[in-house]
Amino acid sequence: MNKEKLGIKEIAKIFDVSKQTIRFYDAKELFPFFEGEKNYYRYVTFENLQWFKIVFLLRTAGMEIKNIKE
Repeated sequence: MNKEKLGIKEIAKIFDVSKQTIRFYDAKELFPFFEGEKNYYRYVTFENLQWFKIVFLLRTAGMEIKNIKE
C-alpha cells in the first residue's frame, strides 16, 4: 500500500482539472479526507484518489454538488 502524499497540483494533473476546481469542491466539503500539515499544505494518499474520480465523473454526468455530497 502506497502512502505517498499527493498535493492539489498533482491531483489536478492526474484528473486534468484545475487546482481551483479541486479547491472549490473541497470548500463544498466533497473531499473530507484531505489532510493538512503545519505549513497548510493539503494532501491525500493514493488510497483516496478513487473518491476524486467518482466526484469528477458524477459532475461530468451532470449531477449537482448537493447530490454528490449526500
